[in-house]
Amino acid sequence: MRPDNYPFDGWDYIELAEAWNLYISTSIDIDDHLFIKWYLEGLFRNYKGQEPTRPMKKVAKDIRLFLTELTKNKMSYMAPMWKGMSEIKDDFTLIQMTIPNIGYMWD
Repeated sequence: MRPDNYPFDGWDYIELAEAWNLYISTSIDIDDHLFIKWYLEGLFRNYKGQEPTRPMKKVAKDIRLFLTELTKNKMSYMAPMWKGMSEIKDDFTLIQMTIPNIGYMWD
């Protein structure tokens, strides 16, 4: 994972993949958001019911920072949803809500 101060521009969910060092191979035919979704599902399954660990907290923090940038000065009709998600306090709930919505997180 990249440093805690990784700068997000709020343009595309691929920024999250870059922050987490997820490199999507161009040799396989898969949508980028599905690769990120699988990563989050695995993280969620591995830590569900446990005290959040550093990797889980880092992922949740990155999602919040990205969503905050995504809503800044953007005209997207989804902005109110992203703003609401960025305010979710529980890390597990935030990741759980990100999984089905990751493909829509772009402006």
